[in-house]
Amino acid sequence: MTFHSASNDFMMVSNKDSRRWKIELATDTLKELNSNLLNKTNLVNIDPISSVDVHDNMLTTKRLMWFGNVHLNSLAVLVTTYQFEVHKWVIQDYDLEAIDEGTIIIEVEDTTK
Repeated sequence: MTFHSASNDFMMVSNKDSRRWKIELATDTLKELNSNLLNKTNLVNIDPISSVDVHDNMLTTKRLMWFGNVHLNSLAVLVTTYQFEVHKWVIQDYDLEAIDEGTIIIEVEDTTK
């Protein structure tokens, strides 16, 4: 995760498959963040599963994503869907969803493909 001060947003890149998301936090939330954390690239922490839902043979889990030393630096919720195949749950997809109405998350398409 890297903060871009010119546009006041964060760019997150997945190590798994290089998918990228732009995350815009509400101005009030940005003011509360430790400015030292905004001047460098940070690894994102992912909490244990906080929500589980089963619907139409799909399992969906949600986990909070944050950076720095405190949960107040929350960026998004990681939503992972699984399907039961050959006696085990297999990941079908994952995405990010906003924590609150003041956050905007946009997946950035890879234009090199």
